[in-house]
Amino acid sequence: MQFIVAWCAVRSPLARKATQKHPTLLLLDGRMQPDAARAARITRDDVLSAVRKNGYGSLEEIDAVILETDGSLSVVPSSQAGNRSAYGDLAPPP
Repeated sequence: MQFIVAWCAVRSPLARKATQKHPTLLLLDGRMQPDAARAARITRDDVLSAVRKNGYGSLEEIDAVILETDGSLSVVPSSQAGNRSAYGDLAPPP
């Protein structure tokens, strides 16, 4: 089954678009993005858990939480956000 999906994705732009995942911005500037979280089926508790697991106690310390294409949550502290170039099209520059 995986072979068939991969074969179709390589040969068809429509199939590629249907099967290709993109990162999703769940939190920006310490504020949840509720529509994005709902669409990704990620709860606020999931985001808070990721923040705590990365050693942070406050959302005010966090610039962004991103749901990566592999299902992991990347937590970017405000002190390391820089100019947000690594976010791509997910977020505007600060």
